[in-house]
Amino acid sequence: MFAIAFLSACKKDRVTDPSYESMDEFYTEHKIEEQEFIITEEDTAGHITGNQGTEIYVSKRLFKFVDRSDEVTFPYKIKLVELYEYDDIIFWKMPTPHSEGALNHGGEIRVRAFKDAEELVLKPGLYYGAKFSSIASESDMHPFHGSAPSDVFSHWTKASDGSNVSVIDGKYWVNTYQMGWVTPAKNNPGTGKTDLTFTVNGSGGENIDLVLAFKNFHGVITGKNLVIKDAPIGEVATVYCMAKDSKGKFRRHQAEITVASGMTIQLQMEEVDESTLLGELENL
Repeated sequence: MFAIAFLSACKKDRVTDPSYESMDEFYTEHKIEEQEFIITEEDTAGHITGNQGTEIYVSKRLFKFVDRSDEVTFPYKIKLVELYEYDDIIFWKMPTPHSEGALNHGGEIRVRAFKDAEELVLKPGLYYGAKFSSIASESDMHPFHGSAPSDVFSHWTKASDGSNVSVIDGKYWVNTYQMGWVTPAKNNPGTGKTDLTFTVNGSGGENIDLVLAFKNFHGVITGKNLVIKDAPIGEVATVYCMAKDSKGKFRRHQAEITVASGMTIQLQMEEVDESTLLGELENL
């Protein structure tokens, strides 16, 4: 009887390594909504202002249909997404990697125009203006256009179409010849680049979302499958990694590091509640 009881107790005390699952539903629930502005006449004030202070300067004369020359008539719609804080960037899955490091940026916006359900484009040679609400801390920023087909982030490309960034009244002003995602940014290469490799106890490590949020400039890069690629060496950053386990509990690893060549990081995926997770992401 003693042996049976002892074995039973050991079975109860055994710690099972967790199995990790996707956080996609969490991101969808908490990402900020796309704003919609219905334009019924030309605004005498000359601009639209988003919830986070971005000013968008548009006019009906700028837009055309993709496949025909019909005039765009009132009303038409402008849709706007504003991403300034790290948590919003993470929820929208719009990080700022660069092939030679990471982008230091002044915010990300997505601007789209619609006539009814039909998406419009800018006429050739015309641009719209955007005044970002962030304080301009750099004088040599460039516009980068983001590619995110079907809302899945692909990459940022430095504009070569005449789009430009200037600083006016301490804010970044972008004139862009493309609709969609745009950010005023410049590359921060560090002293080189390296891949960060992660290890974790348990299964499903490929479902853990890996975030590197930089401390000395405004940029975030992310990874999957236990690797963050092309991290700028020498930069101080917060590593924040998160997933759900098979019981639906949130787990995360958080640590401050200085990126070094060939780093391997052992994840300690601690259980936290949702409010703690949200608070930590807000304060990255």
